[in-house]
Amino acid sequence: MKRNFKGQAAMEYLMTYGWAILVLVIVIAALYYLLPKTQETCLFQQGFACDGMAQIYVNSDGNVYLSVNLNNRLGYRLNDVTAICTDAGAGDVTESLFTGTVTPVSPVLSDDVGSGQTFTLIDVPCIKSGGSPVSSNPGAGFKGIIALRYSIDGDPNPNIKRIATGTISGTVLEG
Repeated sequence: MKRNFKGQAAMEYLMTYGWAILVLVIVIAALYYLLPKTQETCLFQQGFACDGMAQIYVNSDGNVYLSVNLNNRLGYRLNDVTAICTDAGAGDVTESLFTGTVTPVSPVLSDDVGSGQTFTLIDVPCIKSGGSPVSSNPGAGFKGIIALRYSIDGDPNPNIKRIATGTISGTVLEG
């Protein structure tokens, strides 16, 4: 009596490679889940530089805030520096966004920042272009603009403010 083992060999082949493929899918899914979804960046236009990474976080109400160290590389002393964080596009950052809540640099160094000096922005609220707060959840990705409004020491008219923008992105942390 001769037995045919072709079916058994085919089944063993499918089971062996099936388990290998299942393990591979689980490893890829775990890596996707564990890796950050948003690349953390802090890039400023010429004249300013991020000193380290920005911290993007939410408070208990779910509103988004930003803290970051910036370096003044303009070569001038800056006066009356204020900052906002927004999810609006860089072209939408105008003086009108600064009429609501703005955060002065902290610590305030007699309202000015020297050339080459690093200054800290703490608890800068992120706002939408309409002025309402940006809300999010911890672990979500955030991409936005940080905008500085300032005047340069020695400007003929110190009432005219300049605006500099930078892009920030990262994973929202729990604050």
